[in-house]
Amino acid sequence: MSNRSSVIEPIAAAPFRRSHPMGFNLFDDDGQNVLYIDSTGENLHFSVLNTSAETVAFSALSGNVGADNYHLELKFRPGTLANEDRIALKESSGWSFKVVKGDDGTVSLYFLSSSTPEIASGGKLDLTLQNVSADAGGGARGTRVEFKYRNLKYKNAAATERLEGTRIEHLSIINQRGKKNIPLHVGFVGSNTVLNDGATQNELVLRIGNASSDPISLAASGGATPKFILSLDSGSVSEKPWALGTDSEVGGINVQVKFPGDGWQDVTKSGQSSSPQWEIDIPASLSQLDGQNYLQVKLSSIITDHPSGFTNLYVRYENIPDYWDGQFVCAVEKAPLLYKDLGNNRNVGIGTNAPTAQLSLGEWNKGSAGPSGDGAVQLLLSGSHNEGVNLGNANGTYKLKIEGYNNDGGEVIYPIYCRDENDKVDFWLKNRPSESGVPTMYFACLRR
Repeated sequence: MSNRSSVIEPIAAAPFRRSHPMGFNLFDDDGQNVLYIDSTGENLHFSVLNTSAETVAFSALSGNVGADNYHLELKFRPGTLANEDRIALKESSGWSFKVVKGDDGTVSLYFLSSSTPEIASGGKLDLTLQNVSADAGGGARGTRVEFKYRNLKYKNAAATERLEGTRIEHLSIINQRGKKNIPLHVGFVGSNTVLNDGATQNELVLRIGNASSDPISLAASGGATPKFILSLDSGSVSEKPWALGTDSEVGGINVQVKFPGDGWQDVTKSGQSSSPQWEIDIPASLSQLDGQNYLQVKLSSIITDHPSGFTNLYVRYENIPDYWDGQFVCAVEKAPLLYKDLGNNRNVGIGTNAPTAQLSLGEWNKGSAGPSGDGAVQLLLSGSHNEGVNLGNANGTYKLKIEGYNNDGGEVIYPIYCRDENDKVDFWLKNRPSESGVPTMYFACLRR
């Protein structure tokens, strides 16, 4: 069966490559597929890709470049580009360029080569556009760009056999107007740790606060609503051991937001199952975030058994007036042990996310030990300990040492005490009268 598949796949792919011989890519100076909302314009790199199995050649053309005479075209949707008349083609030998705005608001960029360049199979041709900026209307968003090619042919084909086609790619539009750095502080309230036992439902609370003394405007501008977007890494243990959990585990997380002066509100999940995200739109009633004020985000029903270590919670912010769009990354720890600050109590839990004592061990239901003493153990002090009895020597060696124990309160105060679940057996460590001036203790048991 596997041999048949290896033969069928290339044959099945051939018609697609044949009917879609050309591809393209648009990206900024950092290799990101984005357009920027800014006042000056940025470089936009345009790569033409030969995805066919043969060399592609440009047919010879003369005359002025335009809608009826071109090799390559990039077509942008209405309202995508700003100041399109300033867009220029970085000097490239033999290439001419023209910007045309259609009656429907679309903007087409036409490219024509006066020479006859060739692109080998798997190769590419690179051009650079300058002074490109996105329109601010609508704020941060996504858009599609259409790529058209014509007057191309396979190198060894007849001159009359022309290649023409269309491809579509997606670009993200990001705001870079105003100040680059926003005075927000994003961090967890209390612990950033979740138990990774595969069963415990964990909860995290995130605080997004104004770290300055001046208010931050959150008023919608130009139809663009300020928002925060939360996302997490997800995937299987074998593919993404660093992720928080599987796609279904991360997709099952409940998110709520609490704006200043309001109660908790549910946040609807969006995105694909493999990359869920939660968009928090700022309500019109919250026109600004005052200095030192904050909003909170609660993530609950977090279940994972992914390996211990750190994973990321991404908090993206968009369309905040006077500031660039940007992102905070908060580390979430997956571990069997966590620390929790509960008011004046600072407790550590092992196997529990709600420690009620300075050290709390979680639920233990592993069955009983066998006659030989073997079985499940919740707390084990192992290793050799052959130092012998060292009575009266405070510098002796110990498996477990309890210091600062004072029984002035009488025999009802015990350093170790246990009661079974049916409230029938008490088991405790108790003082024994001194022998030869050496205080000792013994275990006592009471069956009710």
